[in-house]
Amino acid sequence: MPPFEAKPATIKITRAILLIGLLAMPGTVLAANKSGQDTGTVMIQQDDSEARSVIQDQLEAFKSGDMARAYSHAAPNIRTIFPSVESFMQMVTRGYPMVNDPADYRFGRSIQSGGALHQEVIITDRSGRLWQAIYMLQRQPDGSLKIIGVKIDPFKGVGV
Repeated sequence: MPPFEAKPATIKITRAILLIGLLAMPGTVLAANKSGQDTGTVMIQQDDSEARSVIQDQLEAFKSGDMARAYSHAAPNIRTIFPSVESFMQMVTRGYPMVNDPADYRFGRSIQSGGALHQEVIITDRSGRLWQAIYMLQRQPDGSLKIIGVKIDPFKGVGV
């Protein structure tokens, strides 16, 4: 008896079943290139509790007026650009008022990619407008997790 040979249609069906099963797992994200085509790379959601704790502590520090504590969560790359609490806070209040004084915020998705953890935070500003903030955090040589950047855009809703 000849060995089993899978037909191309069988291979495609098997791949589709595996992909559906993978997507059904909590926290999996498929990476796509700029054209929207699947690259085949799968990034698994990491334990994001530490990242959420860092972000929450910074947001709460902003709200309470503890600027030194808020600044303490900035990574060395940010501290190089803004070498003092005052210069950092000036940047935050001018460029990120929704972060400096949020009415509310909720944590969303997170993925590990390119050596950084990317954590989504949906922020409601004081006028009720929604913003999508993507915090990028990186483990430092001392073991701490620090914020290396934040990208903020108007919230456009949940995407697939």
